[in-house]
Amino acid sequence: TASELKRILERTYQHRFSSTHSEPQSMPFPEEKSGRFNVAVFCSAGARNDTLNQDAYHLGAFLGEHDFGLVFGAGDREMMGSTYRGMLSKRTGQSGWIGASSVDHILEVEADNPKQFKLGRTANNPLGPDQYYNAATIYDRMEYMIRTAHAFAVIPGGAGTLQEMAVLLLLKQQRHPSMQNKDIVLLNEIEINGHKVAFYQPFLDMIPPNQRQQLGIHICTSMDQLEQRLLQLRNTNNR
Repeated sequence: TASELKRILERTYQHRFSSTHSEPQSMPFPEEKSGRFNVAVFCSAGARNDTLNQDAYHLGAFLGEHDFGLVFGAGDREMMGSTYRGMLSKRTGQSGWIGASSVDHILEVEADNPKQFKLGRTANNPLGPDQYYNAATIYDRMEYMIRTAHAFAVIPGGAGTLQEMAVLLLLKQQRHPSMQNKDIVLLNEIEINGHKVAFYQPFLDMIPPNQRQQLGIHICTSMDQLEQRLLQLRNTNNR
């Protein structure tokens, strides 16, 4: 069903394609070999929110300290960069693993040091990811994240994060095999101008509460709650 997943992702990303547009050749996806419970974190590398940056750093450090795998979009700015730096602060030879993927032109925008990601983790590049997939397109990047993850954590972000969230929910509602036994954990609460806002509520309102539970969609109002839910999911998954 890999071709079906790619078709869904292609149709969902509406910024593509003119009739004359051609896409680069996709590379084969690498084998998932972290040996850990991998969490794909979807968040923004462009939207600025100091509180969410702190939350994202806390999440990355939590994943590293508790020996999770982090799968993310290979950016070192804003929330995406905060998650990455949090994981790096706790990753050792025995704890933590990072899988990253991006598209060349997007990596140039979302990372101050693109080469650090593309080279991967080596003795000469200790801050690189343990695995890097050079995606040909934005939907190849998301497919890598879906394939490599065992669960998904979604933080409030910008337009790109909203789009990714919509794809995850679509695949969940379709009960696509790529999402089988993979839960989505949402940080749904954000403070804007002193008011707490349920950020993803318009998406969630389209799914009845009983169906959310059946589909494995968990709604959290704090980062601590989200992290505890990830621990519970890993314990259930026995990884």
